[in-house]
Amino acid sequence: MSTTKHILTRRRWLKSLGASASVLPFLPLLESEAGGAELPRRLIVFWTPNGMVRDYYAPSGSGTSFTLNTMMEPFEEPTIREKLLIVQGVDNTTYLELENQPNDHFPGAYMSLTGVPTLDAQTVGGPTFDQVIAQHLSGLTAYDSLCLGVDGRSGGNATFFSGPNAPIAPRNSPRDVLDSVFAGAGTPEGQAELERIRAQQLSILDTVSERLDVLENRVSGADKAKITAHLEAIRAIESRLQNIPSCDEVTLADPDAEDIPTLCRNQIDLMVQAMACDLTRVGMVAFKGAIDNTSYDFAGSPYRHHHLTHNNKASIPAEFTAEDCNLELEKIGRYHAGEVAYLAQRLAEIPEGDGTMLDNTAIVWTSECGMQFGAQTNHDRRDHPFTIIGGGGGFLRTGQVVNYDGRSHCDLFLTLCHMMGMTHLDTFGAPDINEGPLTELIT
Repeated sequence: MSTTKHILTRRRWLKSLGASASVLPFLPLLESEAGGAELPRRLIVFWTPNGMVRDYYAPSGSGTSFTLNTMMEPFEEPTIREKLLIVQGVDNTTYLELENQPNDHFPGAYMSLTGVPTLDAQTVGGPTFDQVIAQHLSGLTAYDSLCLGVDGRSGGNATFFSGPNAPIAPRNSPRDVLDSVFAGAGTPEGQAELERIRAQQLSILDTVSERLDVLENRVSGADKAKITAHLEAIRAIESRLQNIPSCDEVTLADPDAEDIPTLCRNQIDLMVQAMACDLTRVGMVAFKGAIDNTSYDFAGSPYRHHHLTHNNKASIPAEFTAEDCNLELEKIGRYHAGEVAYLAQRLAEIPEGDGTMLDNTAIVWTSECGMQFGAQTNHDRRDHPFTIIGGGGGFLRTGQVVNYDGRSHCDLFLTLCHMMGMTHLDTFGAPDINEGPLTELIT
């Protein structure tokens, strides 16, 4: 029996119970493996440019016995460390498998999140993994995904893509996000409407539950088991409705600030609130763009970022050595880590169910290229930096460092797709380089 036919049969069955047509929006939850029994799972990709210096990024040790490196010290806070999952030895194999590897930031950057081969700086072969997930969840929330930028880039220098050569333009203005995404959300009127809808939904569930209770006593065997399963799903939905995080009024001290530290915190706060209001379950934070050359005076490094990664004397002192450049890059990386840690902490402060929103979210912090092995080398596509924070709804085995030896980043994306309910997928990106999900990351 097809899924469509099964849903139509259930619609007729609910109507035979005298249920209002307004109960029908709950059918996707009853159909979903995770929708009825679990709180929603969320994904946030936090992207920063130019890679990371291995000497300051990579932890020592493995498994649950590890020591964070200096750049990663912002993650030492206990509530964050226990939700930390550092994945090492995962390569951008899509790029590495090409016979003629284009020596350019952009092709490597495109393939680092799509897993689809491309041969030049103008071609993007497919959607980034976040958008594959967003398309799967389409229609469940007001926004399939939400891309916020900290001076994030558009066009060919974009980070995220909805499909081949289809860049997603980040929303770089917190004011614009407040005026559009959050129009009415969190205001007394908006909150009252949400409460009214929630009460109506709970009332409908009560009616259906009562009628199922009656029907349960009139049948036996397999039919009774099915009705019992439906009752359990309805009670799980009731619990979920009663434990939705608070969608408070959104306020920013200075939504028009243009300095990077304030802008970044504003965008993080807005992303957290969008998730708390269940406006979206897939979020992306684009911090600048590939080969960004910003000076990080606010983080203690007055030199241009991309020049530092190549010891380019165009904007750094002539006497600087590779190690001097790496020390500056460590300051920049530590600042980025602090912002990701702030995002994690904000989610950890919001109760949800028996835990917090961080328990049901996976933050993936990454960049467009692999670890730097020295400031005078080219960017590497091996050992791509992936740091995950959050439990992913109990799917991820956190509080550990997992070391691989050349596994494909496509396998990591496949794992995250499974986390978000796409267990029907056997491969992601270029299928010939997949080995399967990274089972060591899964509970």
